[in-house]
Parts: sequence; structure tokens; C-alpha cells
Amino acid sequence: GMVAALMADRKAGISERVAEGEKAVANFAARWFELKPKSIPIGDAEAMRDVGARLTDLKAEFDAVERVCAQVADECEHFEQPPPHFEKRDEVRADLESFTGSL
Repeated sequence: GMVAALMADRKAGISERVAEGEKAVANFAARWFELKPKSIPIGDAEAMRDVGARLTDLKAEFDAVERVCAQVADECEHFEQPPPHFEKRDEVRADLESFTGSL
């Protein structure tokens, strides 16, 4: 019936959404590894402010990626699909937190 067809359509859309989520994570990971501070310039107030501002921006960007991942995971659960495994997501989160934790 119509409901089944709609569900099938939504399920097909899930794999696309998972791919979008994975792409968002991969894109951010590439930016993060390129833009993350090589070190925290302790003792240089201005440089610390710059690093802090850049980390705040990157963290906000990553939070948006996390929201996309969470939405996709919810959709997978709703349609009884296996949960998505967003490669690099945990690695990036841990790395980002190792910096933001020290600010």
C-alpha cells in the first residue's frame, strides 16, 4: 500500500542521509587537522585569544556536524536500520576536546 511505499522511499533516503553525515564528518575532519593549533601559545595573551577564537569557531562547526549525525542516527533507529558509524567522528571529538579543555 501507500504507507509501505512511503516507508520504502524513506528507507532509501536513509542511506543518502548516512552518506551526507559521513561526508560532513570527513569534511570537518580534514579542516580540523589542517586548521587545529599546532600548540597552545601559553604566555602569549594575544595568540591565546586568536587560538581560542579559532577553536570556538571550529567547535561550533563540529557541534553542527554532531547534530546532523544525531539526526541521521535517530532516523536509522526509527526505520530499524543499523546505526551509522561515522568514521573519524570520535577521533575528532577527542582531539577537539583535548584543546578546548585546556582553554
